[in-house]
Amino acid sequence: MALRAVPLPAWGKTGTIQTVSAPIIDISADQEFIDLLEKLPKDIQEIVSPRIREIEEIIFALGQGLEISYGDLRVTLGRIVTEQDLKSLDIVGEWRADQRLGIDGALHRLARFTDLGGRTNLVKVRVARVLVGVAEPLRTVLRTMTNGLLVIGPPGVGKTTLLRDIIRILQEYHGGQLFVVDTSLEICGEGQRPHPFLRLAHRVQVGHPNRQKEVLDLTIMNGGASVFVVDEMGYRGDIELIVFAAGRQVQPVGTVHGQALFDVVRDSRLRPLIGLSEDLDTPNPEAVSGFFGMTIEVHGKGKYRIHPNTNLSVERLLAGQAPEFLDVQLEVQGAGEVTAIRQLNLEAYSK
Repeated sequence: MALRAVPLPAWGKTGTIQTVSAPIIDISADQEFIDLLEKLPKDIQEIVSPRIREIEEIIFALGQGLEISYGDLRVTLGRIVTEQDLKSLDIVGEWRADQRLGIDGALHRLARFTDLGGRTNLVKVRVARVLVGVAEPLRTVLRTMTNGLLVIGPPGVGKTTLLRDIIRILQEYHGGQLFVVDTSLEICGEGQRPHPFLRLAHRVQVGHPNRQKEVLDLTIMNGGASVFVVDEMGYRGDIELIVFAAGRQVQPVGTVHGQALFDVVRDSRLRPLIGLSEDLDTPNPEAVSGFFGMTIEVHGKGKYRIHPNTNLSVERLLAGQAPEFLDVQLEVQGAGEVTAIRQLNLEAYSK
């Protein structure tokens, strides 16, 4: 199926604007999926291999039916997960301190959970792919970006997929001055070499949130970055460093967990990123001055809510008013054609 996206026109126009579409392409290599399948029990390989590119998650829970996730659809099979299944997954590689395991040369990830005796009783396999084109509606904005970009979304909605394509576009303009600080090695993958989509920018591995501040500090001090990407901000003192770098004209592009910009406003850890004090009872300046010029809320696969002026949206939220935002939807139409529609939405803010 051919997916398509579209570029957004310049900011400031209202109404609904339809534009010429551009292709979305899955550039994940077949070998990436073969390497993942080989780590699964033989009979489960046969079950999932025909649709492995469509699967997003495979869940092995001891004594329960094998669960397979296709986006919003979750299917539980009659195949019961056994201790032997989990033992076979235990030895497929070296588990990190955060109980995650990646696959060299690919973006897939395994995460395990143990019982009180330290025995594995649950393994979640995240199947990843690189979709080129999902961020094309943002190309004009990314090319002219002079402030940072904040991406908000809960796990599993496509936040990392969008972030990878944002990186793909940004590296065309910033080259080796773009650094990706990869917290859990989900963005660029494991191993010495990052995934091939990272052609010009540099990847810095973190591997565990406890090292985030240390690695970010080295990146800022030694990297000579003009733009840096930080996955999963808010760990172990990294906020202070991000604010420090942004104040010196190094543009941050970062992700945080949440449903909407309002979640950042009410999170004391993250407020400094958007120009607020940690204590909301402290009077705010008349004009908010944060470090992210634009904010994208990811509400699902291809469902983005864009705040073109983060400071203005924050000011309106603090005043109890509805911020202005743009809804972008990648909609499948007909024989796999997708059209993105840019629309200014001034309805009451859901929060």
